[in-house]
Amino acid sequence: MEIERVESAFNGVRKGLERIGAEMYTGSHEAPEKAGEYNLRVSAYDDGGNVAIADKTVGVTKWHAPKTNWQPTDPVNIEDYNRIKNNLEFLNERASELYAAFLVQDMGADKIGYRTDYHADEWNLFEQNLDTINKHIFTQDYGPTVRFFDNGPFIDWEELNRLEGAILQMNILLDNLEAGLARLSFRLGDWKGVKV
Repeated sequence: MEIERVESAFNGVRKGLERIGAEMYTGSHEAPEKAGEYNLRVSAYDDGGNVAIADKTVGVTKWHAPKTNWQPTDPVNIEDYNRIKNNLEFLNERASELYAAFLVQDMGADKIGYRTDYHADEWNLFEQNLDTINKHIFTQDYGPTVRFFDNGPFIDWEELNRLEGAILQMNILLDNLEAGLARLSFRLGDWKGVKV
């Protein structure tokens, strides 16, 4: 019997996978808004009406390694924009878990098409949210906050290096904080030998 079709189901969305070889299929799903563990199911149907199912738990995170080696000739594409936005959201969620909860300003949805424009207020939100996160964790000096204006100069490579470098350093700071959190160990049992 031969495989007729292969489908995947993830986060409530079902998609057909594309055949790319004799026994290989590929496809993609949009990542959920919230980080966490999600179930992925892949179903292969043969021409005899049989189905084989494989289930897997997939960890989804908004964190993507920042680009900290921007050069003057590097263009800013939507993957860069979405990475910076999602990393700021990730830092906010993580810092809110490790410290007292706080909010940053909503930066909107990911950009999905190359016809979308960048606006000064979007980059200003990134700068403001970076500053807000920095003020709620162990405050570091990441250089002066830049403000952008419509029809003014676009964000440059030095500012992108500062912005993404600060994001990386804040994540490392949160890693260190999480690793160093005090743990209280105790043993349950009777109170033999304990004098009060």
